[in-house]
Amino acid sequence: MAFYFFTEPSKLLDQTSTQGFGAIDEENYRLGNMFAANPSDEPKAFAVINGSVLVQQIGASDKYSIILKPSEQPDLGLPKIDFIIYKGIKKDSIIDGEQVKIPSSNENEDHLIRNIYDSLSLYETAVAYVFPDEPDAATSLGFAYSSVATETALQKADTDFLNDVFYTNDGITLPVVKSGDHIGNFDSSGDFEILIIFEKIGYQPTFSLARELDSKITFTALAATASNADTFERKHEKEQVLAFIDSAAFFGAFSTLGLQVYNGSEFVNKTGDSLYTDVISKHINRNKIYLDIRNEYDDSFNYYENYDNTVRWSLDNTDTLVDVEYDRNHEWPILVIEDSQFNVVAGDNKTIQLSLPNADNEFPLIYLKRAFREDLGIEALPETIDKFLTPITIANVTLANYVRLNQNLIIPQSNDLVFSNYFLIKYIKRTKVDDDDGSGTDTNNPTSGYSLHKRVYLDNLFPIFDMHIPFQNTDYTNLKVYQDVSHIDKLLVKDIAQANIVGDYTLRDYTSSIGVAQDPDYVTFISFPFTYNNNVNLNDDVLPLSTMEMGNNNPFLIELNSLISSVDLVRSEFTNNGQTVGFLKFINNTETTDSTFTSTDYTFNDVIILSLTTQQNTALQTLKDTNFPDGYKIYLGVKDITPIISGGNTYFSFELVLRGLRSQNDEIETHVVDSGIIAYTDAQILGIDSGHVFPVSQAYIEEDFGERTGGRHKGIDIETTSDATTPGSPVYAARGGTVERIIKATNNGTITAYLTENGGTDNNAAGIRVRILGDNGYYYYYFHLAPGTNDHLNIGDVVAIGDQIGEIGLSGEGNEVNSPAWTQYHLHFEIWSGTNYRTDKVSPYTVFPELALLPFDTHRND
Repeated sequence: MAFYFFTEPSKLLDQTSTQGFGAIDEENYRLGNMFAANPSDEPKAFAVINGSVLVQQIGASDKYSIILKPSEQPDLGLPKIDFIIYKGIKKDSIIDGEQVKIPSSNENEDHLIRNIYDSLSLYETAVAYVFPDEPDAATSLGFAYSSVATETALQKADTDFLNDVFYTNDGITLPVVKSGDHIGNFDSSGDFEILIIFEKIGYQPTFSLARELDSKITFTALAATASNADTFERKHEKEQVLAFIDSAAFFGAFSTLGLQVYNGSEFVNKTGDSLYTDVISKHINRNKIYLDIRNEYDDSFNYYENYDNTVRWSLDNTDTLVDVEYDRNHEWPILVIEDSQFNVVAGDNKTIQLSLPNADNEFPLIYLKRAFREDLGIEALPETIDKFLTPITIANVTLANYVRLNQNLIIPQSNDLVFSNYFLIKYIKRTKVDDDDGSGTDTNNPTSGYSLHKRVYLDNLFPIFDMHIPFQNTDYTNLKVYQDVSHIDKLLVKDIAQANIVGDYTLRDYTSSIGVAQDPDYVTFISFPFTYNNNVNLNDDVLPLSTMEMGNNNPFLIELNSLISSVDLVRSEFTNNGQTVGFLKFINNTETTDSTFTSTDYTFNDVIILSLTTQQNTALQTLKDTNFPDGYKIYLGVKDITPIISGGNTYFSFELVLRGLRSQNDEIETHVVDSGIIAYTDAQILGIDSGHVFPVSQAYIEEDFGERTGGRHKGIDIETTSDATTPGSPVYAARGGTVERIIKATNNGTITAYLTENGGTDNNAAGIRVRILGDNGYYYYYFHLAPGTNDHLNIGDVVAIGDQIGEIGLSGEGNEVNSPAWTQYHLHFEIWSGTNYRTDKVSPYTVFPELALLPFDTHRND
């Protein structure tokens, strides 16, 4: 579809410095763009995009605002547009007394009010009655919603959310318009404004934005004695500017796609230089680039103060990077780059070589939500895997603790000048499994500042109290979806039984959309992939939730199941300690294959659904109100992931927690609160919170669990990456528990006798070994230990997670210390569900899924 400039650019006067979007000083920020025109011109206002419309009066004046709620979105990689607000619409261009103005005879004008009259005419024909006082302007255009309305349903204070009236069923039907429709005229007796608002979790546009002519965020300066909590609260309040975009950058984003522009008699498609000359040049910020760098939670990249606030860049097409304070724009959380800052030869590309502090982000990932890569050019935005970049470490000692994007960003230009644009980059902190040293600490997942620790992919996925549902009817299912706002690192172990196939272990990550649905009985949170970090081409209709963003008679899960015909979503159950517990699962879940791509295909394994009863959701709200009184985002997290064997199948339980920030004694702190709510699933919850540490440091899997030549391998063989030909690497208890069986050794020169705990002999090929009954009910077996290294243990000893229980050796295969059957020192590691060696051995991955993140190799020749 086509998109349109909001007015007649030929009638706009060039903006002055006092009219432009953006930071004015540290306490003031204009959210839109003010314009002026010659008093006699009255520029027309056009619908930029299809949508529905609400009108509000600006104060007691004869000027009005038209709020356009888009029903479609441009394919520009931008965040979802929530509203476009036209402010300063002249009253008599849409209203005549108490009624909607009668449209002119010119069919090319007055589309908004014409639509209202056409709808009334159809209704009057249907009921065979003419309504003498219709169409009433207040109800037809929506400004019956006011702070002084007599009807309770229509009372809307300045602090009420705009979104709520676009989904209500209180008897007012808001009119709809098509892109390019003439919706009114601007009052050119003074300034007027265009305001473009993105959807952002944690921010809700209010009626006040539509009831004022010039929208600004204004603060009182902080006192010199302000506490850390006060300073952070101000920083948090400034985050709301990320929900607004300069119209210069917004319309500049159409430079390739094209924008329909009214020339006084007709619309003409404008691109490139002509778009810049006729439209963008009217803006004072026509030569600015907005670089919006956000973290994995969609906040500004250093919101949690876990990084240095200094980024480094080169704007001169050299490798010389210079320091730049990210909040140099009067301490507002977006980086603005002027054309004059680029130092390049005329005719050359203008590029950004960018370097970011890594601090506690040891495994960073870049997601180019919207940005142009120099290697791909400015004709098209990156797609699929090209949107992801893995930053590289900088070797230069003066740039330590920084990583550099491995591709430069290229800037659109017109006649050697920067063409105003908006870039959105996600700087994602990834979690990596811990190379544990036996201490039980997460040495590879540090946190600094106020960073929220994330241990599994379910952690911090849903900011449940900020996922606002703008629907009013509690008897229906109500759903709201937020697109492309989260990132998920997820490990899929597709087929453990196939040994020695490296490709079975795939670290899978993707950006996701998240949603919340509420019906009378349940509150359901859902996440589904938006962009994979590989070449998967997703069909937008695989999970068509956008069609459900309205009230439905059926419970949400029933509605969802009716839309996904390729699979079935069911409630299932199993028995745990004599009690029946329920969980959700997909059945008939097969891959959706696109033959164009060879990478992993989309399956519903990547759809995450967490369903709470209304009572559980209320309990979480109470817990939040008690423990997190501040206005910061609070996330739903998980802890105590525990595997459960029932009926021969493996399930998992986990407890829900609340995790976020709060102020305490004039300081900010991270805080976690247990909920006591236990959830269950039959899906692998992979990550680093199964309550284990690796039994060997710096390890890799040398041979896997499953079928192999000569018989089934019922454990995994683990070797050290340092030197598999040298004994002595420590073996640690992967889980705390009690020593339940132990085989020791006495060295008699070249022969070792394997002694049982009762003093007998044991010639099992497993050699020196220890079996520990874990505190989770599973048995952990460690084989082939070196002679004498488990002598300190005895039956009944209690060992803690990470305690050393022996060293890697070669014992086994008869009585020989160095059995010829093995040429590499290794640990054979098994997990049992009971004590029967024939029937109770389970795949270690079902209990200890982090094992699948270890490097995999096969070089033992037996």
